[in-house]
Amino acid sequence: MIRNNRDLEDLQLSGCHNAVDDTSMRLISNLEYLTFLDISYSKTLTDKGLASYNEKTVPLQAVIMNGCPSISSAGLGPLITSCASTLLDFECADCDQPEMKNDLLQKLAVCWNLVTLDVTGCVNIDD
Repeated sequence: MIRNNRDLEDLQLSGCHNAVDDTSMRLISNLEYLTFLDISYSKTLTDKGLASYNEKTVPLQAVIMNGCPSISSAGLGPLITSCASTLLDFECADCDQPEMKNDLLQKLAVCWNLVTLDVTGCVNIDD
């Protein structure tokens, strides 16, 4: 579907546990008009899939990744960097894995336009 719909602006896949994996994330990272991405509760997405955003610039304004158990704060770096100038809303709630650490907030510090940040339940992130 993604290959045939390159002009997608809004992609809502929340709760589709196995729909978003590393392979599909490579396809998603090539959607040059995508401004809204919700892949919450993607069980099989890992940092390898997020690395698809390395050296890209994308117009994402909202990234919602609640309850994704196989990603880390370090792995989110390429995605955050790729949309740092456009990102308004970032949700990564209920990611209580030990790999989700304070460095997530440091990565988000370059997102000057950020309006909403939700890291509720990320117990390894503190101030």
